[in-house]
Amino acid sequence: MERVGLDTDERKSHGWLPYVAVTVTMLLFASSIVLGRAIRSDIPPLGLVFWRNVAAFLVLLPFLWRDLRGEQGALLKKEWRLVMILGFANSVTGQAILLFGLHTTTAINAGLIHAIGPAVTIALVWLLFRDRITLRQSAGLAAAFVGVAALVVRGDVDALASVRFVAGDFWVLLATASYASYGAFLKRVPAALNPFVLFLGATVAGFVMIAPFYAAETFLTAARVRLDLVTIATVLYYAVFPSILALSFLIFAIKRLGPNRASAFYYLVPVMTAAMAIALLGETLEPYHVFGTALVLGGVYLASAAARGNGGPS
Repeated sequence: MERVGLDTDERKSHGWLPYVAVTVTMLLFASSIVLGRAIRSDIPPLGLVFWRNVAAFLVLLPFLWRDLRGEQGALLKKEWRLVMILGFANSVTGQAILLFGLHTTTAINAGLIHAIGPAVTIALVWLLFRDRITLRQSAGLAAAFVGVAALVVRGDVDALASVRFVAGDFWVLLATASYASYGAFLKRVPAALNPFVLFLGATVAGFVMIAPFYAAETFLTAARVRLDLVTIATVLYYAVFPSILALSFLIFAIKRLGPNRASAFYYLVPVMTAAMAIALLGETLEPYHVFGTALVLGGVYLASAAARGNGGPS
């Protein structure tokens, strides 16, 4: 399989655009967490992900039909193993498991677990593809992790002593590892494959693989997806914003920045989630918010910056 590289001319031609794309992606991911917590008692997780995939497929298909019948379709078929891996990592062990875990885990635990995502991505990339990480990127990741920790413990180190793990924590951990593997395998996507075509293929794969679990949720439990305005609006939002737009932006960014640098931006998700909670839920701004956010932003800058003289993705 062709390995996606990035020469100097290509990097210069895109400039800041991949960084904007990955930042917007994290904002959309954060919004999906806030929305997911708001509707967790109204829409079951497997049902939400199932219908999100259906809606995303229906939205994208008219725009990509010609591409699928041509060279892009042939390339997608050729990469069917990669498409299946991405579909499973995103839909089944990613979004569905995360939504399920958020039913029982606490905010502190979920934030701490989520913060290990970039480190897991880097470890997977090293194990699978033997990519290196620079000292500067390591320092940036460490600074960002400290910033996230300051946010999730609200600046109180003693709060760590009160952390108690529940079943949901392990589901969130599994989802975090799944998203990390998604980011790592995106590096193997051929440069010629349209990100939207890839996402459509992964959506279909995710739909097929999550269907049996959704059937079990429907017939073996009391959970039901109700047809009402809340459900329709939520499904459409998840289908278009945190799915089609966010994951397509993420594919674009990872192919140009590499998974190591792009993964550092995941530290922005807890920061953005906290900001939305302050703005939308009326929470007050505390000193630890400022301290933690400063560390996160500084760490993201360090970890995402290319090492001097490095011509390829880190």
